[in-house]
Amino acid sequence: MSEPKRLLSLLVPVAALVVIQQAADLLAMLPGSDLAVPAGRIRQLLAVESRSLAVIAADVLLIWSLLLRGRKRALSVLGTGHGILGVFLVLAAPLFLRDAATLAAGFAGATQNAFRLVVARMVVMLVALGILALWVGQSLRSASRETVTPA
Repeated sequence: MSEPKRLLSLLVPVAALVVIQQAADLLAMLPGSDLAVPAGRIRQLLAVESRSLAVIAADVLLIWSLLLRGRKRALSVLGTGHGILGVFLVLAAPLFLRDAATLAAGFAGATQNAFRLVVARMVVMLVALGILALWVGQSLRSASRETVTPA
């Protein structure tokens, strides 16, 4: 097996391992989170956001591997998943703001300013990542429909 093909065959398992590890961490946190109250939902969402960079890196590896291998069906499925995720992320921003507003009264002084900064950063991340996921999803679905013409 040539070196590029060997590297390419490693991308999918590495990406899957990263996603599985991040999901296992989040599932381990679920029993300690009270999702019925705003503070529990915010805690869980901030935990997801703190792990997002690793998942994004795994996603890039997976997309890269599928594009180089020409796996059109997998690209289409991944594109649909990105579209669904994008809608979820964009819709999560106002829900997060609602929960954050109920907690804001409990902070004062410098803590309140820090909380506002965290809330602003989280809303920007939710909307930006949501829009990016929608765009990537559409791009992947388009790439899955393209035909390759031999040179």
